[in-house]
Amino acid sequence: MMMMMMKNQIHRILMLILPCLLLVGCAASGGDSAIPPTNTVPLVTTLDDGVADSQVVPIRLQDGDAWLALDTGAPFTFLFSDPAGPEYVETAGTIEIGSERRQVPGYRDEAIGVEMFQGKPIVGVLGLDFFLDVPAAIDYPGGCIVRYLDRELPASDRMLLELPLRGRENDRALIDVVLDGIELTLMFDTGAHDTILIDVVGRAGDDVIQVQTADGQRSDVYLGEAILSLPEEDPRVIVVLRAPDFPYIAPELREIGAHGLFGLTSLGWRRVVFDFEGGALRLGPLGGE
Repeated sequence: MMMMMMKNQIHRILMLILPCLLLVGCAASGGDSAIPPTNTVPLVTTLDDGVADSQVVPIRLQDGDAWLALDTGAPFTFLFSDPAGPEYVETAGTIEIGSERRQVPGYRDEAIGVEMFQGKPIVGVLGLDFFLDVPAAIDYPGGCIVRYLDRELPASDRMLLELPLRGRENDRALIDVVLDGIELTLMFDTGAHDTILIDVVGRAGDDVIQVQTADGQRSDVYLGEAILSLPEEDPRVIVVLRAPDFPYIAPELREIGAHGLFGLTSLGWRRVVFDFEGGALRLGPLGGE
């Protein structure tokens, strides 16, 4: 199942990336011993529809500096392997990401490959495993990713809005949200721009559009809206894609008990804290206020 999911989730490799500034709250790792030890990595993004579009983090390889594309829909971090070699390589290399070093596998597919940005290559994907073993945050307004290596979240993060978070056993981030008054389980996916719902028909007023997935297939979906209700926030209208049949990802989502993908336009521009041990996805205020 893992490799099938990888094929469906890692094709959205991000390009045309522009730098953003690191803001207060994303200081470098180390420092005062009273502060929980962290690994803080810059996150470079572009914006589209007021939320993150392209997203990369800097890494260092043996032969120089490079980027990884952020995609929490990918269950693990990997490097693009040799197009002429095996599809999957258990150990493709060692990367330095912030203050940590880790060995990562290699994966190849005809639809993905190395792209250049500012003279450095995008050589792979930063997947969900970076957020699984310890509490970790993606801070879009702050322009960084933070891993709390001693498993202690700051008090400010513990006070944020909470959504139930599970899926660790499947290397997935599953959350429960309410759309149009109905509670749904969705997979939180930073590689999905909009929320997509599977096994549902379009509604009156929806526009029929055709999307081409990274495997080259085309599917008809219905572009419309829904009302998203999150705890402690006013309901708001979001963009949704309704897919009666979406073979690109639907079989895998059904297998893990998800009704679709929770995309970035539903998330909004904010801080996101993964706390799998605490069973919560914690969300900062919209707009990073």
